[in-house]
Amino acid sequence: MEKIYEKYAKKVYKYIYALSRNNDVAEEILQETFYSAIKNIKNFKNECSTYTWLCTIARNKWKDYLKHQKKISFVSIYDLPEINEKLAKDNLEDTFQQKEMLVNLHKKIHNLPFQMQEVMLLRLYTNLTFKDISQIFGKTEQWTKTMFYRAKAKIKEEFKDE
Repeated sequence: MEKIYEKYAKKVYKYIYALSRNNDVAEEILQETFYSAIKNIKNFKNECSTYTWLCTIARNKWKDYLKHQKKISFVSIYDLPEINEKLAKDNLEDTFQQKEMLVNLHKKIHNLPFQMQEVMLLRLYTNLTFKDISQIFGKTEQWTKTMFYRAKAKIKEEFKDE
């Protein structure tokens, strides 16, 4: 299990962080994910990749967390590490505009219906294939593609309306 942790922990963390936008929550859910994986390793039947299985567990742990919190995390402008890294490199005005656009995009993603949001985040942050994402949801690959492209269309439409 240690090798599995070393191989997948960063990827699973990235997915959880994309959902929560909170380091502490992502760490907690990551720990719960691997604890659950250890307890249930005997039930893993290799019907999907190990990574897909771990993302499925992480998704369920995230849903449990939301049930207990009864609220959805909102994106904080200052909690976007990929943008904060660019601050040091780019022109401040350009970076501010890019950061504003990215925050706006994250808000639009987090305002999507929950399943669309999850499909979008899985595709954008983990680079999972549509097939892998469909296995996480227990749906068809076509359903996953449809959800992703509908979410993309909704976001494009919202940007047009601005």
